[in-house]
Amino acid sequence: MRFILTTDFQVEKLKQSAKKLRRSNTLPHREALDRVAKANGYNHWHHVTICHQETVNRFGDGVKAGTIDPTSYVEKEVAFILGCAEKGDARLVKIGSLVFFSTEDGDAWMLDPADSLALCLRWRGERQEFSIHESPERFEIQWDGRFDIRDGAFFVESANPRIGVRTILGYPSTDIKDLLA
Repeated sequence: MRFILTTDFQVEKLKQSAKKLRRSNTLPHREALDRVAKANGYNHWHHVTICHQETVNRFGDGVKAGTIDPTSYVEKEVAFILGCAEKGDARLVKIGSLVFFSTEDGDAWMLDPADSLALCLRWRGERQEFSIHESPERFEIQWDGRFDIRDGAFFVESANPRIGVRTILGYPSTDIKDLLA
């Protein structure tokens, strides 16, 4: 199941939306929660609660205020997704505008869908060289590639000589595309 950063504030806003929907359409409470969850990119309401708990586990107190410290989330997610890749644990995570994913084969990537940018973090079981600089004001990522998803395949053009230009099958391309829709 994909992870979506979900703060306390977001959960409350979703609940309020469900309450309004329930009143205007005389829906059962559970159905209203599920509809609102799906309209906001989740699979169902239980997915919201799972993502919220995972957000609390990863980010702690920042969740209570409804904000996550932008100077620490990229670093934390890179470490998390690299750990998943190392264990062969396929994961898909969306934090803010960034998407992170790992595969059972041990690959890990960070994507910026808005600009179709890609950065390979781990390729064929080996951690790759990459540059991410964070400061209290901003973070800077040295992207080394571009990606596209077409016909269920992951297309990448990378400056990393080990990767180059490739069409990769078996990546969670459909799930990534659904996450971005």
